[in-house]
Amino acid sequence: VEVEKIVEVEVAPPPATAEWTFNHCSQIDKFHDQMFVHWAEGTSAASGGRFDVDIQGASVLGYKCGEALGVISDGLVQSGEIIGGWTTSEIPMLNLETMPFMTTSYAEGNLLATLIADMGHYDRLKEEGVKPLFNYCFTGQHYWTKMPIQSVSDIAGVKIRVYNQITSDMIQAVGASPVTIDMADLYTALQRGVVDGSVTSALTARDSNFYEVLSHGNAVYFAAPCTSTVSVNIDAWESLAGDLQASALVAADSSRRYARIRAEDEEISLFKELEEQGMTIVAPPPSVILELREKT
Repeated sequence: VEVEKIVEVEVAPPPATAEWTFNHCSQIDKFHDQMFVHWAEGTSAASGGRFDVDIQGASVLGYKCGEALGVISDGLVQSGEIIGGWTTSEIPMLNLETMPFMTTSYAEGNLLATLIADMGHYDRLKEEGVKPLFNYCFTGQHYWTKMPIQSVSDIAGVKIRVYNQITSDMIQAVGASPVTIDMADLYTALQRGVVDGSVTSALTARDSNFYEVLSHGNAVYFAAPCTSTVSVNIDAWESLAGDLQASALVAADSSRRYARIRAEDEEISLFKELEEQGMTIVAPPPSVILELREKT
């Protein structure tokens, strides 16, 4: 009599997978969105397609730029951008990047970001339940108006959009009227005359179609902000399999380099793009830059 021998075969569990949502407030298919997509695609490739990050931009999820830290901290999304200049109340040190004329080149901006990291200020994100994966830069910050600034008195009383307390104090110091407006609402505010200008980057000017509502970009270059981060919810991060974490970190290292090269290359091409769309880009006289420095 033949007796069948039953052999137990241990079946390995299927490889871990993850599906995340990434929130940001920049325009879709523009520089920052492309950078975030670069990280998401790199993460997917490094994980063999097992870690999918769905990029949701232009505040389509309903969250404003200034709400980004809380949105990630509260676990409303697993990942997203945190713009350094929008963390005034939670992490004041990250707002140093927008201090007038503290950084006027990408080298200085990245050095400040490194110093802030070395001093432990990114650890404050961890206290909020958020883990930064890498920092990135915006292009330089300038004044965007309906006229060239040939004298500081040219903007006296002009309503200028600002995005944190530091830029508000700066605009007030030069005699203009600061109005805080989220990036998602900026174009409409300019279109309706709620404000007559803005301090922001050439990236935002291009991506928000400033050339349709403003006439001049004044290349003041009062800041080179580089403390913004791609960050993740710590609980979501710790729930990931180790190899998926490694995939995200490999992609983060690649995207950090990609973002730095792109930001440095973008500045000149952005000005050219805006000029081709009808804007006039002017360099205010040295006397104006000096007066702006002294007043702010």
